[in-house]
Amino acid sequence: MTITEAASFARRGRYTEASAVLAGLGGLGSTDPRVLDLLARVYAQQGDLVAADECWAAVQRLDGDHSAADAGRRRIAELRSRRHRSGTARTVGLVALAGVVGVLAGVALRPGADPDLAAQLHRVQDGQQALTGKVSDLSAKLSQESTHREQLLAEVRAALSGGPVSASEGHGGVELSFSEGLFSALDRLSPAGRAALTELAGRLKKYCAELSVQIVGHTENALVSPDSGFVDNTDLALRRARVAAEQLAEATGLPASAFQLGAGGAVFDQTKPGADPARNRTVTLLLHPA
Repeated sequence: MTITEAASFARRGRYTEASAVLAGLGGLGSTDPRVLDLLARVYAQQGDLVAADECWAAVQRLDGDHSAADAGRRRIAELRSRRHRSGTARTVGLVALAGVVGVLAGVALRPGADPDLAAQLHRVQDGQQALTGKVSDLSAKLSQESTHREQLLAEVRAALSGGPVSASEGHGGVELSFSEGLFSALDRLSPAGRAALTELAGRLKKYCAELSVQIVGHTENALVSPDSGFVDNTDLALRRARVAAEQLAEATGLPASAFQLGAGGAVFDQTKPGADPARNRTVTLLLHPA
């Protein structure tokens, strides 16, 4: 078995057979950079980035100018440094794909090989080079997107500092909660609640075009009374979310339909001594980059 045969197995997705051939050629203990490089790519495609990194490190020890090993280890290091899970998941796929498209990049047929086979190999290698470039472009775009999301949310948190809400990270975005209840009773905003929503709108207005905003209404633990005009607490919570959305829409100039609405229960614990049920006459907001 030869490295050419191992590359053929890898190209067809038969990684077990490829690994077996490479093991016969020395595996991780090989002194042939071509064997170690191909083994690293097989590991990367299977998602074992630790083993792939180890193989490429061995390549670098044998050949300090091996560009493929340098690039592979750099991609893995970048992957490990990424903070956002959604961006990481997509980058894992790109790292694996980059490993696949480069499987044959360093493979050369022995002298006297079938000319037709050599021509076919060269065409595949040319196609792989083009695809590798596309993968690199996509990876760069994803990295830029992740950076933009981080910068946007950081700017939003800074804009909200000192305002009527506290901001915390949650559900992949920024979660906002008010320190005091917004509604005097049922779905009637208190003057302080209306002022708090208006101030919040002023702080968010600059970023609204780039944000997805979900408003979740909340209620006290006690059940609504039959003569309240609401079917149940969920009905009241949704109405509070809608009232808050209308107030934010008026202050930002956006349509109320731009806000997603939801209903939740009590957001603050009312069972503790001295707890004020009025704090749950409120809404919370969840902001995500649009």
